[in-house]
Amino acid sequence: MSRSTLNFLVDMTLATLFGAVLAATSIAEFVFPPGLDSQGWSLWGLEIDGWRSVQVAAIGLFSLGVLLHLILHWNWICGFLTARLSRRWGMRVKINDSEKTVYGVATLILFLSILGMVVTAAEFSAKPPADAAKNDQAPAKKSVLQEETQPPRPVEN
Repeated sequence: MSRSTLNFLVDMTLATLFGAVLAATSIAEFVFPPGLDSQGWSLWGLEIDGWRSVQVAAIGLFSLGVLLHLILHWNWICGFLTARLSRRWGMRVKINDSEKTVYGVATLILFLSILGMVVTAAEFSAKPPADAAKNDQAPAKKSVLQEETQPPRPVEN
């Protein structure tokens, strides 16, 4: 398979996944009633939680497609940046393939680290509903970082 064919297939897959993200987001946002009023409603066999899962899956696949797209165009990105830096600094900037790989991996690590910090900050900043705190009830859904390793409480009859 030629590089052009691969780029075309990746781009068409990205366009399709972008459409899936838009469709799932539009359905979840505009078709279902807001908040708890959407409980019990369904569209094509999926309730609101199912459509949110479709949305998250489409976003995840779209993100992987964008990553693949960037990998396929990394030489062009590096060439573009070195040409701009050469003009700005008034001297020729040249990086070899191994340096391009290191810069690519470092960029990916930096991006994922920032994403991880944002998600961790959000995880620790999330607050349970006010009525759950007043009644000393546990929130209906615990986050990943809030889950405890203690055995579950016995059910009171």
